[in-house]
Amino acid sequence: MRDFSLLKQRIIQYIDYKKVSKYEFYQKTGISNGVLSQKTGISEENTLKFLKYYSEINPEWLLTGKDPMLKSEVQTKVIDKRPIIEITPDSQKLNTLVADVSASAGFGAMLDNPKKLQELPAISLPNAPFGLNVAFQIQGDSMHPTIRHADYVAANHLNDINTIIDGYTYILLDKDHGVLCKRIYREHDRIKVVSDNPSYPPYYRSGKDILAFFKCFMRLSTDFRTYHNDVRNAIQDLHMEVRQLKKRIEK
Repeated sequence: MRDFSLLKQRIIQYIDYKKVSKYEFYQKTGISNGVLSQKTGISEENTLKFLKYYSEINPEWLLTGKDPMLKSEVQTKVIDKRPIIEITPDSQKLNTLVADVSASAGFGAMLDNPKKLQELPAISLPNAPFGLNVAFQIQGDSMHPTIRHADYVAANHLNDINTIIDGYTYILLDKDHGVLCKRIYREHDRIKVVSDNPSYPPYYRSGKDILAFFKCFMRLSTDFRTYHNDVRNAIQDLHMEVRQLKKRIEK
């Protein structure tokens, strides 16, 4: 049988850490007033109420006392254990590897094989940061108009998830979806993935689904069309005209 007094001690430790008053705790969780002040233990029902409201708690910590206290800290530790990758091109002037569409598709596997990375072509970019830099070719219009289809985005490999800045653009190596170029926001143990194109709604991915993070620092494009004259706007105009014609016909 579990020692519920230890569970209560850890719950009190958590709310002290979060600077939550006992009154606020009772109001938000629905746990009866005074439970935390009683000398008896805490019931499973109240424990579940606590976990339901304070979902950031690491259940293993609550039950066993094994650190860390928060789920986000668990995920951070998992990501931080990934090995630091150092690639030095043949020439010091060549500071950025280039991964076209076909190379990007299998880039996740390359991270475990530095020799394969060395086989990629390399270019020199001004003011490139230190470390592993890769220019990924982007497909699709989810980041339009910031980044267009077939553009290259140069990005620097991150060894520490804690350096991620909310709202910045990153390359994600997603184990299910491959290479993604998105703005991201950290929310506890999840990553909110946001496109610049409003046609693509935001969604969430677990941190464990991301094999690697690269912070974007440069866009390389051969597309010099103005935003207002591009093909995408022309197609949208055609769709609007078709809808207007349908309305007239229906009348």
